[in-house]
Amino acid sequence: MPDSGQRVYADACADYALAGWTGVIPVPPEAKYPPPEGYTGAAGRDTTPDVIADWATGRYADYSIALRMPDDVLGIDI
Repeated sequence: MPDSGQRVYADACADYALAGWTGVIPVPPEAKYPPPEGYTGAAGRDTTPDVIADWATGRYADYSIALRMPDDVLGIDI
């Protein structure tokens, strides 16, 4: 994927994590697929600060952000 020059995930992931979101996941720009394996769905695991930092400084820096909802949150994607 060509570098867009925008570091959407890298620039905003810490803000989401500091706001309490536990599933801050990179997804390709203008797409929802594919997210990193093992972080979505009922069996998905939460992201950790170390994982988020690795993604933000690596190949996912210019990706968009998706949020994995906690069990007590309902998300509406419009």
